[in-house]
Order: sequence, then structure tokens, then C-alpha cells
Amino acid sequence: MRKLFIFLLILCIIALFLVSCKKEIDKNEMFADKLLKERGPSATPNPYLEELNKQLEEQERINEMQRASVEKRIAYAKEREEHGFIFSVEIVNNTILKNESAIFILTITNIAGQDDYFLINTSDTNWNVTYEPSSGFVHFNNETIFMVKIKPQESVEMGRTYFIPLNIYAKNSGYSVIVEDNFAIYIIPPAGIICTN
Repeated sequence: MRKLFIFLLILCIIALFLVSCKKEIDKNEMFADKLLKERGPSATPNPYLEELNKQLEEQERINEMQRASVEKRIAYAKEREEHGFIFSVEIVNNTILKNESAIFILTITNIAGQDDYFLINTSDTNWNVTYEPSSGFVHFNNETIFMVKIKPQESVEMGRTYFIPLNIYAKNSGYSVIVEDNFAIYIIPPAGIICTN
């Protein structure tokens, strides 16, 4: 009989404990529901969503900067109305050995009122010019970035700086410009050779 009493007492204690836990769980759930209603779904932080939102915001900021840059360049070009396009040049590597190519980044912004194809070449037969993308296509009111490679012919002397005249020609609009100052290349002489030029 005593064992039965102890068993029932233990059951009552367990039942009271479970009822107490259930009340605490219900209380926490009510608090969470109230908090969600007051603050909305964002009250429950989700680290993955927060990181994704940060990445999306950063990408949108970068896109906005790029759009603003293109719009600024287009506005500048329209003010000048020179060639139907504007360009900028960045040097990647213009100090080379004779068997290497100098590399430049040429950004062309097309404002001519139509899509166009651009040819990039030189009249100086001492130099070979190639560029990617080789199609030369630039949408109207947009820009394309070209990687321009300029390689000297065997006849070019070492130890000198050369200014290569590049012609940028828009096929559809017929606009053309010759650029010389932006494409300077220095040919390094091999070790041990002294150049007097």
C-alpha cells in the first residue's frame, strides 16, 4: 500500500510539473504572438535573410552608381556633341618587352542616337591593334568596355616611348576620332643592352 501511495504521489508531482510547463509554454507563445503582431514579421531575426538583404542593398548601390556614371557621361557628351560618342582610357600595362602587347581599357559611351559598331585601329604600320569584344558593338545610350592590345612590329626600336595614334570609328553614325596622347607605350630593352635614344 505504501508503494502505491508513493507511486501516486510521484504521478501527482509529474502532473503538476507538466501543467506548470504547459502554462509557461502557453505564456511564451502568447508573448511571441503579441510581439509579432506589434512589430511585424521582421521581429524574428533570420540571419540568412539579413545577409541576403545586405547583399541585395549593396548590389543595388553598385548598380545605381554605374547607372549614374553612364548618365553623367551621356549628359557630358550631349553637351559637347562632338563625335556621337565619348571615351575614356585606362592603362593596364604600357611598359612592355618587344614581344609583348601593351594593354589598355577603352570605355566607349554611344550617344549617337542609334546602336553602333566601333572599329579601333591605327594607321601606324609599326603596331598591331586588337580588341575584345571584337564585334565592337555598343548600344545607344550605353557603354561598352574594350580591352585593347597593342603589339610592336619587329622594326620598332627598344628603350623608347611611343605614342600610338588610334582611330576610333563608329560605322553606323560615321563619327570618327584619332586619339594619340592616351596610348603611350615604352619598350623595355633586354637586360644588359644600353639604349642611347
